[in-house]
Amino acid sequence: MCEAAYAYDYCTVYGVSDSNNGDPLTWSGTTPTCWSIYIMPEIKLWRGREVTITPTSSGSFVNGVWTGTVAVQEEAEDVCLRAADGSGHKGVSNSFDVTPVSYDWNTISSPQT
Repeated sequence: MCEAAYAYDYCTVYGVSDSNNGDPLTWSGTTPTCWSIYIMPEIKLWRGREVTITPTSSGSFVNGVWTGTVAVQEEAEDVCLRAADGSGHKGVSNSFDVTPVSYDWNTISSPQT
């Protein structure tokens, strides 16, 4: 994922080419033309595997918040939930661990009638 944030001073230099300038590893000087901009890239690298969850799509969000239950179907560490609406809005949860639930059947009592 690569996003950008505005900065108060020039902090990024970028250039664009359509391959007419050859191998980017050989670029030097003013080839291709470069520009300085007030945008700082925010690059996040993800490593991991997908886990199975239900539901796979949510209901409606209200003021950017969805309320509901998500079940993760397998044990995993550092799980993050990612959401995107297809219109450029996206978010990522804080990470959490999923551990198996274990019950001590000796301490669970039946309801009294």
